[in-house]
Amino acid sequence: MDVREKQKALVIRTWDLMRPNLGNLSVRFFTAILDDIPEAKDMFHFLKDGVDDPQNNHKLRTHALAVFKLLLTNPLPQTCNSAVRLQENGHLALPDDALKKLGLIHLDGGVKDSHFEVMREALLATVREAVGGQWSDELSVAWAAAYDKLAYAIKMRMKE
Repeated sequence: MDVREKQKALVIRTWDLMRPNLGNLSVRFFTAILDDIPEAKDMFHFLKDGVDDPQNNHKLRTHALAVFKLLLTNPLPQTCNSAVRLQENGHLALPDDALKKLGLIHLDGGVKDSHFEVMREALLATVREAVGGQWSDELSVAWAAAYDKLAYAIKMRMKE
């Protein structure tokens, strides 16, 4: 099995481990981002009032879960599927209109290049927590590569 196939298998296996707890994991992901970039609260209309602790904010929970389930395909979410296909051929599996929408949302929200690094670290920490003792350097590299390719595609759409 070549490196790309092995990374693909790792991403799929860990996604399957995460799937039953997506609600909590997605909130942890967003909370980690907000902890590192507190001003990011202003990017979400439902957090601007600052009344609720983000972890207890129902609207954030709903949004976070929707993001994690964004563009689900069967049996893998398209973001995971995209990561896997990127490993295979270097092209995104996400439809171009979905990428344009993601780019526009991130551009309109004021997302900066530096925010993508925070999101990357938040994702890796979320996956690490989800898989516990199964976490490894190899798994970290597989998820980082998948995220980097997706983030790059979104950034390119933000520049259009």
